Amino acid sequence: MIASRYPSCDLAGLPEQALAELGGVMARVEWLLKEVFQPYKVIFSKFGFSEGYPLHFHALHLGDDLERLIGSHSSYTNDMPDGIDMFLFVNREHCEDQNPDLTNQLIKKSVSTLKSAMSRYEKI
Repeated sequence: MIASRYPSCDLAGLPEQALAELGGVMARVEWLLKEVFQPYKVIFSKFGFSEGYPLHFHALHLGDDLERLIGSHSSYTNDMPDGIDMFLFVNREHCEDQNPDLTNQLIKKSVSTLKSAMSRYEKI
């Protein structure tokens, strides 16, 4: 998740410097996700629609592993999931905490892997 430090729920409400910084952060997140997970696509979705909550983006790496996970799940019948299908699956199955133990395990592993890769990025 990438969150704005500026208290606005709209991109249009951000000052130019905040927009420029946000773009740079998104580029680094995309690089990091591609470097670590080697997906075929990274997508971002904007959230923070409610007044009083800053806008934020969720980043998701789309790859074969996620397609296989969706395909093996009995609640999903789409043989060819697109980005929206994948985003909804991840949000429902992990963000809404359907299986907290699995979610916590995945988060810990991902955070560790991403922190290690971030140190490499900072040297570039």
